[in-house]
Amino acid sequence: MGFDDVARNMRERHGQQAGGASPASHSIDADRMVAEHLQAERRSQGTNQIVFGAVLLIIGVLITAATYGSASQSGGTYIVAYGPMIVGVIKIVRGLGMLGG
Repeated sequence: MGFDDVARNMRERHGQQAGGASPASHSIDADRMVAEHLQAERRSQGTNQIVFGAVLLIIGVLITAATYGSASQSGGTYIVAYGPMIVGVIKIVRGLGMLGG
């Protein structure tokens, strides 16, 4: 369902409820409602991006900490899991961008 379909559905629903208002005011109200809906959906997607990014960042830090702790006690090498950390930070920044703009 595209933007035009959503706008048309909102106009139809709003037109049925309003009664005697002019079609132009219905269109303006419906456009405002569609814009608010799209903004709410964008905020939801931004929040999901932030949560997923935070999870990836934490996983990367935990892997690094666990392998470093093991290597420091018994010697050997450890893994710096920078992949999940970098992707996590990118997702968080993108999510914040979705919330702010």
